[in-house]
Amino acid sequence: MSLPFELTDVCKVVAYKRDEITTDLICFDVVTEQSGGRRTWIFHEELPEFERVVAELSELPGFMTDWRERVVS
Repeated sequence: MSLPFELTDVCKVVAYKRDEITTDLICFDVVTEQSGGRRTWIFHEELPEFERVVAELSELPGFMTDWRERVVS
């Protein structure tokens, strides 16, 4: 799976966990700005290629490498 957008189009990345009663689901909202306007893409840890998506997003300037510890706690 390749990202459905260019990294240069990313305006904002928000990592969070969603309480799903018996488990938590780690998610990323990625906001992009393209010629058609702003769009929010949602990725979560149950997607088969989630770790690869995170690895690609980690190439963004200012990406917090300790995001997982911050989200989990």
